[in-house]
Amino acid sequence: MTFLKGASLPVALASALLGMTVLASAYAGWQTLARAAEPSWQVIALCSAAAAAAALWLWITLWRQGRGKTTDQTAVAAGAGERQLSRQSEMFDTVFASVPAGISVFDADLTLLAANDMAREMLGLPAELARPGAKYADIIRYNAERGEYGDVDVDAFVQDRVAGARRFEPHRFERLRPDGSVIDMYGNPLPKGGFITVYVDITERKQAVEQQHRALEQAESANRAKSQFLANMSHELRTPLNAIIGFAEVIAREMRGPIGQSHYVEYARDIHGSGTHLLSLINDILDLSKAEAGKLELREEEVDLADLAAECLRLVRGRADGDAADLRNLVPADLPPLRADRRMLKQILLNLLSNALKFTPAEGRIVIEAGIDRSGALAISVADSGIGMPSELIPTLLQPFNQADNSLTRKHQGSGLGLSLVQSLVELHGGRLELTSDVQDGTTATVTFPPERLIGERSARRGQTRPQ
Repeated sequence: MTFLKGASLPVALASALLGMTVLASAYAGWQTLARAAEPSWQVIALCSAAAAAAALWLWITLWRQGRGKTTDQTAVAAGAGERQLSRQSEMFDTVFASVPAGISVFDADLTLLAANDMAREMLGLPAELARPGAKYADIIRYNAERGEYGDVDVDAFVQDRVAGARRFEPHRFERLRPDGSVIDMYGNPLPKGGFITVYVDITERKQAVEQQHRALEQAESANRAKSQFLANMSHELRTPLNAIIGFAEVIAREMRGPIGQSHYVEYARDIHGSGTHLLSLINDILDLSKAEAGKLELREEEVDLADLAAECLRLVRGRADGDAADLRNLVPADLPPLRADRRMLKQILLNLLSNALKFTPAEGRIVIEAGIDRSGALAISVADSGIGMPSELIPTLLQPFNQADNSLTRKHQGSGLGLSLVQSLVELHGGRLELTSDVQDGTTATVTFPPERLIGERSARRGQTRPQ
């Protein structure tokens, strides 16, 4: 009986009984048929009833056994589900309690469903108002009565806050508590009503931002005070220097008659040169201070760039030693006039040329050129074949009082104001300063003025290339 393999004992017995009943019924029917030509209906009914009873017993036995198995499986599955749900609940409770933020959950009736300890501590709530079942209105009233929201009408305030909460809309705001702490609150509605709120203590971040603002204000105040001091001292500094320079020039030229000793003439020339250098340095400091303070004003006029470049080259050659580098002027004479402050533009060119001359050996070359690029902007470049510098030092050199390095400082004197002042004066005109350099490969300084500063017809010159 292969089909009974693995069946329980009641099922096997019922199956056997059914088979025996069927066989007995068949045998009895055969005997009856053998003794009579027609079988009686009682014999046929008895055999059929016996077979049906056996079949019914088999079906009941199988149903009971199957129901027993289903019940057992359901119980096992239910137990596994409860254990998994318990583990998930424990994990949720752990995360809810350990997350570094306060969390509260209210249902659609504004009844507290859950709140972690962090939320209770941040809000300063008593235990009874932080337990499930607490009412949102009671929490707001408690806070209002102890002055958490300032001087407010408690009843009206509670009514307004409850009405706002019932709208279940996303919200975010910062709350300054009486103890000075600042809580950032994020609220979001739940799908079936109610809302969840997250509380983050941002007190330290707020304090850090305020400290930065105070430090910035102090620095700006100190910078304004420095600029104001230097501006006020301009007369006091320049007046004695002008006297020193003037009298030194009178002595050096022996305007009042011969001095008698040639050494005294040389001393007077040294005094004149040192005074002139000091006055130039003071002027640079004052101009830079005014530029930083926003008090440097443009006195714009039409400037012929070719004439100004030639003038600046003559001045630089006059100051240079006899073995200075070769200075070349490649500025075209047909450039359109530039609308600019002539004194500042002259200072820009002089500073760039003087800086190039300082760091270029006698056998080197310095070239000044200009042209209009494809965008219509005017670009002026001063390129030298001097000692150059590492490209990573360029941003440092554009800051006031900074120089390339100590070796350059020892070998080449200077205040470190030249490039910083040039950048300030160029930006005052709406332009920009760019530096490219490499060690032992020279330096190129390019000043670019916007197209609107060019005066006159420019369309015929748009094809000129920018100086390289």
